[in-house]
Amino acid sequence: MRFLLLSDNRFSITTSLAIYLTSFVFGCLLSLAIKAPKSAVPNIFGYNDLTAVSFIKHNLIATSPILLGFITFGLFTLFLLFINGLFFGAALMASLENNSLYQVILLVLPHGIFEIPAIILAGTAGFKSLEVLLRYLKGGSFIERRDVKDFFKLVFASFILIIIAGVIEANITPVFLPR
Repeated sequence: MRFLLLSDNRFSITTSLAIYLTSFVFGCLLSLAIKAPKSAVPNIFGYNDLTAVSFIKHNLIATSPILLGFITFGLFTLFLLFINGLFFGAALMASLENNSLYQVILLVLPHGIFEIPAIILAGTAGFKSLEVLLRYLKGGSFIERRDVKDFFKLVFASFILIIIAGVIEANITPVFLPR
């Protein structure tokens, strides 16, 4: 996969990244502002279904709808990226209520370096139709063959990253779970 895929989709990838990061920070701040009782804070070590298939399935269910923004010119993608970043930020901060920063990093980072880019790439694909529409409104062509190819390459790359993240989450993350 060429890196031009990213430069050709600069608007969509920047938009996806900005929405996700902004909502992530908002989720962190919201979690700090609204202190839940300690009993209501999730314990990240209590998850029982640690198979690659279950993680991949869960992540595909969470990521695939982001692609539907392609049909709504990015509106659905905007909403889902915001919700996803918000929940991740809030959950990360809430996890720090019961766990050390070191434990949280060990449990999130190995698979998160694949899962978060997968979400961003899905968002990029979801914003592709908006990018095409804006180009057309500026006097450019409406849809080109490369737009369709880029969309499917972004979807494929996102799904590959989801699979990698699921395998890591199932096989490497448990090593760091406290006994």
